[in-house]
Amino acid sequence: MGVSKAKEIGSGKVIIASDGNAGPATAAYCAKAGLHCFVQMPADTPVERNVQTILYGAELILVEKSNVSDCIDMIMDLSESSSWTHLTTASSVIPYHFEGTTIAFEIAGDLGWNTPDWVMMPEGGAGLSAAIWKGFLEMSEAGMIAKLPRLLVVQAEGCAPLVKAFKEHDTKIERWEKPSTLAKAISVPYPLDGELALRAIRDSGGSAISVSDSEMVNATRVMARHEGIFAEPTGVASIAGLAKALEEGIESKEESVVALVTGTGLKVILSFTKLLEIHRTIGKNILDLKSILEG
Repeated sequence: MGVSKAKEIGSGKVIIASDGNAGPATAAYCAKAGLHCFVQMPADTPVERNVQTILYGAELILVEKSNVSDCIDMIMDLSESSSWTHLTTASSVIPYHFEGTTIAFEIAGDLGWNTPDWVMMPEGGAGLSAAIWKGFLEMSEAGMIAKLPRLLVVQAEGCAPLVKAFKEHDTKIERWEKPSTLAKAISVPYPLDGELALRAIRDSGGSAISVSDSEMVNATRVMARHEGIFAEPTGVASIAGLAKALEEGIESKEESVVALVTGTGLKVILSFTKLLEIHRTIGKNILDLKSILEG
């Protein structure tokens, strides 16, 4: 939606700050739209996302000793004094972003225009939960659904400004100092849509919880081994959150839940070689191989 609008207004070049999927996705759409794209990422962004961005023809700018909020701040200053269109996915930057988030409609449509008791999602910049809630409200007002679901937002323990504000009953978001988590795509120290997300969570009667890196890695294993779905830790934070919500009594096993898995593990495959303990047994000859297979 953002790229389409940029092309509509005659913008020749766009810029986005991202450490997740939004950067490569914008680069892909710009390639099709014929727009010059600049993607600014923290230097520790998984290399797979760097490669995607470059292959789509975008200009990749890596910023040392920074996080995605730092990158957004830099672009804010830059785009105000240039002809670049800023497409970072926050409603305060580009209001069309929410209109392009059709997940609520897809959930209801797939369920025969019914809604689950809960919708769970990983959250970084906070636009996802706010946009999904907007979609459910629009369907409710139009008489398309009979009831609204409750939202449960999941963040990483190493960067959870939204969860902190929710649990402390704040209406304002405070910047998270020194984020530290393997879930880079949701490691957003200052979520620009945080206040909208807080309102959505509370209006829905929902909740917000944080999960550890080890809980996300374990959820990745569970999804892969039991469902055949290989997700990145960020994407499977919702599944880790579901297990925790059941333990803490936030949700019950009798309730229906839709948990959004937002990213494939193939986009951070090199990270897994460092994070997961890989057991490999190497046989020197056929006798070794036979003993391995039989024992």
